[in-house]
Amino acid sequence: MKKYVSDLSTDGYHVYVYFTYMPYEEVKVPMEYMVAAEIKTLKTLTYPFEFIVEVTGFAQAFPYTLYVQKNRRYA
Repeated sequence: MKKYVSDLSTDGYHVYVYFTYMPYEEVKVPMEYMVAAEIKTLKTLTYPFEFIVEVTGFAQAFPYTLYVQKNRRYA
């Protein structure tokens, strides 16, 4: 897993999160993150798992958590 900061401007920045888990079965990867004291969630089903988030203001940290959820199929 890697995290990069890009597109610095006077208003804030973008965070790029890249998760290289190679699934052998279908999975979805939600990412919970906090911006401006608000928890938000993004989800992706496509490998490689990538997220781009805009963060306004430089005083903010970027806490986040990734989850790997297996898609269970029943016959």
